[in-house]
Amino acid sequence: MSLLLGGIALPAACAQEDALQVQRQANPPAVTPTAGAVAAELAAATGPGATPFDEKRDAERMPRNPTGGEAAPLQREGPPYPSVRFIVLSDFHHLSSRLWEPGRAFARWLSTNDGKVLSRSDELLSAAERTVAAEHDSDPLDFVVITGDLTANGSVQGHEDIAAMTAQIGALGVSVFVIPGNHDVNNPWAAQLTGDRASELPSVSRERFMDVHAEAGYGNAVSISPDDLSYRVDVDEKLTLFLLDTAMWKDNHEIGVPRSTGEIGRDQRRWLQDELAQVRRTGRAPLVFMHHNLLNHGPHRGYGSRRYVVDEGPRVQRLFQEYGVPVVFSGHIHARNNTGSVDADGAWLYELAGGAISLYPHEYRVVTIDGERQELTMEPRRLRSFSDPAFREWSMATYISDFTTGYVERLRRELVASSPMEEIGEVLCAGVAGADTDGTCDGDTEADLEAMAVYLALRRLQHRDGVDRQELAEAAVEASDTVQRGRELWRGAGAAYYSRLRRGFGSDPSPVDGAITIDLDHGCWWRAE
Repeated sequence: MSLLLGGIALPAACAQEDALQVQRQANPPAVTPTAGAVAAELAAATGPGATPFDEKRDAERMPRNPTGGEAAPLQREGPPYPSVRFIVLSDFHHLSSRLWEPGRAFARWLSTNDGKVLSRSDELLSAAERTVAAEHDSDPLDFVVITGDLTANGSVQGHEDIAAMTAQIGALGVSVFVIPGNHDVNNPWAAQLTGDRASELPSVSRERFMDVHAEAGYGNAVSISPDDLSYRVDVDEKLTLFLLDTAMWKDNHEIGVPRSTGEIGRDQRRWLQDELAQVRRTGRAPLVFMHHNLLNHGPHRGYGSRRYVVDEGPRVQRLFQEYGVPVVFSGHIHARNNTGSVDADGAWLYELAGGAISLYPHEYRVVTIDGERQELTMEPRRLRSFSDPAFREWSMATYISDFTTGYVERLRRELVASSPMEEIGEVLCAGVAGADTDGTCDGDTEADLEAMAVYLALRRLQHRDGVDRQELAEAAVEASDTVQRGRELWRGAGAAYYSRLRRGFGSDPSPVDGAITIDLDHGCWWRAE
């Protein structure tokens, strides 16, 4: 379903989002009172700058293969990697402040954006720039890669803002390389959001994308794929980066929406294979960056579907293994999630997916390759200058608000479909005919549904933070009456559905999603110090 504003089709919100939308018409950063209270309670319980989702680190550093077993994979064939240090950022979803003002159109847009902090998007760019500068001052960086979804709607203005940020980073002496995501090119949703109206704006084409981002990779490319936006950059005589365009943007305007699916098509694979072969002949080591995922990252939200995994993924995986690519960096799923693959012959590959800069907890990744040891270490970190307690509290509340206001009605339907009537009890009395077993409806059942949604939102935040297998910290549960009530209701009225949710969170595939070290020769990993 969509809403027509000024001739532009925008995704429509559920009826439960109306109150929050009304608040956001005049005050875009608004959050629901429940979400604001929960975020404040959790912030107070966990201390300044902390979250209830901090990862527990294992004491031992036992090497494992990419899928968690102890069987040794094949030794990688290919040249050694040089020592290098770089940052990977992903999913800015930048919406320029030049493109909106408070009003109904922007409030509608916020309601469909999954907790992204779009109303402070310009600040986020500045924070990313300052964070990169601080990292470079602390320990020099060789380059920065942004793995797609640079913009929220593909507008020229949004890309110009991103280019201004990358230019500032470049002025530090740090090269920046960007690739598009599914929001960035030929996006029919590019619009100016003014009052009640969304006025259509031009979206960047392939040619305009390369022009705007000429100083962020395309101007220094050794080779550019003829029919898409993939390119190759030789960092030095020992290291080559492959920046792959996995977005399906060519017919977006014809179908009226930006496709979320990804692919690496036949012609693109031919170009890629030719370039990999040349890199092998010249003795350079390859690293690969893409927006969509190459591997299945687990049971969450259909991560194994084509919406997330590129079409022809297994074929591309075999190509990478053939040419000695050990690690792929990606984004798109808005969650910190590492995974790996070993085939029957012992050929192996890792994929390290990163969280979205635009969403709590606003993570980026610092990657260091030790050329002497041939070890790659990836450490997730949070934006330094955008992480003051007041902002972090509001950012968490924004995610909780957007998740819960859009989920309560779905939760009502899913509980009815998945739980025996005798387990549902009074939770679903409001609005569900026949759900109550004794003809009574005591208590505030809508508040109960909201509490259940809030609890699930916090579990989803754990997933974004890479700590799926942990239960929510007891201190966080005890800090909030709403969270306590939500957990009680899940354990009772939603027991059948909750059991499936827990199995889903607990089956996150190996390896660990936090700081990780990978042996680039032998394919083993262990938890980084």
